[in-house]
Amino acid sequence: MASPQENEKLIAYLLRDIPQEVMDKMRAAAAIHKLPAKKYIRQLFESHIKDLERKGVTLSLPRGKG
Repeated sequence: MASPQENEKLIAYLLRDIPQEVMDKMRAAAAIHKLPAKKYIRQLFESHIKDLERKGVTLSLPRGKG
């Protein structure tokens, strides 16, 4: 079975201005779930997006000229 990274285009994104206390708690939460922080954050994003979509929120960006 192929990993998700093999089947989808991934981009790098830098998050700035996250308070140290928030990052420390996020790392602790990731550790509780026995996940690397990177994977934990990705799962949080994906879970939140699915929750919004279940509530009927349309999540799409306007297409640029091209």
